[in-house]
Amino acid sequence: MWYFKYSPEILFPYGPMKFSGLPGLIIKITDDKGDFDFELVKSVSDTQLKGKLVNIKKGRYTDAIETTQPKLKQAQRNSAANAAAVLASYGTTIIEGQEMLRQREKAREKAREENKKYANPLELEN
Repeated sequence: MWYFKYSPEILFPYGPMKFSGLPGLIIKITDDKGDFDFELVKSVSDTQLKGKLVNIKKGRYTDAIETTQPKLKQAQRNSAANAAAVLASYGTTIIEGQEMLRQREKAREKAREENKKYANPLELEN
């Protein structure tokens, strides 16, 4: 289980690594086992950044669609599986290579499953 501290005064739903989505900047994350502990150690005002600001489009956080990690992963898999349909929607037709594409996707999926054995626990789905 993860424990979060966030700042609702800073309206960015971001945090370290894969953590995001809270109604404010995540400033501390710990797990119940004590294996992981992330904490914001420094914050500087924009005047100290001297032109090094990162612009974040308002649509990235106001027009966002709320989802879950499993739904996001499924949407990514669907997108990859429907690459030909996406290309067709742009007027591109693939005549040859469909079987080769299917074989490559099967090989990628097999590799993903194999790599899960060696995955960082932070990268595993909950």
